[in-house]
Amino acid sequence: MRFLKTNIPDIEIIEYPSWSDYIKKINEGWDVVGFSFLHFEMNEIIKMAEEAKKRGVREIWAGSYGALSPQASFADKRWIGYCEGELSRKVFNEELEYIRHPLLVNHIRMDMPPSLKVARIGGLYTQRGCPYRCIFCQTPGYAPKPSRIPLESIARVLSHYKKIGIKIVAIHDETFGIFPEHSRKVVEMLSSLGMRWSAGSRIDKILENLDYWSANGLMMVGFGIESLRNVTQSKILKQINTDSLPELRKRTKQKKIATTAYYMIGYEDDTIESICEDLIMLRGKGFDSHQLTVNTPFPSTLQWDYIKSVFGLIDYDPAHYDTRHLVWNHPNISAAQMGYMLRAGCAYLNRPLSSYIPGIARLLRKVNKTSKE
Repeated sequence: MRFLKTNIPDIEIIEYPSWSDYIKKINEGWDVVGFSFLHFEMNEIIKMAEEAKKRGVREIWAGSYGALSPQASFADKRWIGYCEGELSRKVFNEELEYIRHPLLVNHIRMDMPPSLKVARIGGLYTQRGCPYRCIFCQTPGYAPKPSRIPLESIARVLSHYKKIGIKIVAIHDETFGIFPEHSRKVVEMLSSLGMRWSAGSRIDKILENLDYWSANGLMMVGFGIESLRNVTQSKILKQINTDSLPELRKRTKQKKIATTAYYMIGYEDDTIESICEDLIMLRGKGFDSHQLTVNTPFPSTLQWDYIKSVFGLIDYDPAHYDTRHLVWNHPNISAAQMGYMLRAGCAYLNRPLSSYIPGIARLLRKVNKTSKE
């Protein structure tokens, strides 16, 4: 939405409005109301769309990953992919010179309590889309051809961050580094401005670039492991080399780079026993923090078609498609058991004293160092 507003100023956006604020806005007499949302937000979006129609809005649009869902049929038009250029051309009859990057300012917070704002961070996208074809991911159906954000646009937003005192940048690319030369120039910009930064990428990309990235401001990195089993890796088309995990941990630890590993449970071959075994192995890798999710079939993915045809869905409530619920007929594990495994697994992997505190301490030292520079 911020990209749309920045590139097409005539669009008006409201972010996560209360119901009363939403009603007040649509009563202004709009011709079109569009929604950018994810599948698990579908129930609320349908309610909002119905209300807009009742109040005279002529046309409803759907965008973001939620537009891939069958239930998005409520919309008069679906916009698939990053469509600033198409929207500007078809609706406003204007060609965009290039994609302008919006300002995305947030805070690093510690809510322990009390709630403390540790530092301001600037959000950054260097590219959008992903060339990989993991069967659980919606991006191949939404933006299968990755595209670069123009360097001049990135330079402009980084310069503004620097001007307002922001020294930490969070790169939100799905896979940072897929355009090597482009990514290298972005890293050079960050380094020249004295900024520290975080990013998410594939393990092979991280290992390939870690020395250069860490020498130029990298402070935290996230990566998807998803499964420690080679058979599962092959099935989901993730195809990372799990044998490289010890090297990744060793090198990030040496360079004091904080790590977050993403992992999924609930593959078709999983049992309660095998999940326990895997989580023990995962914790043994020694990463600072972990994001654990339940394997969930999403519309417009290969996994959606496969699971529906082979196992069947047991839960059609969009609100439960949030990677925290088992929504399909798993052959070995019930929905209640999976919910327990998720909660227990998160508690087991993310232990405050041995995991979070050392990682947070390293981050705070780098934040403090950056603030003094």
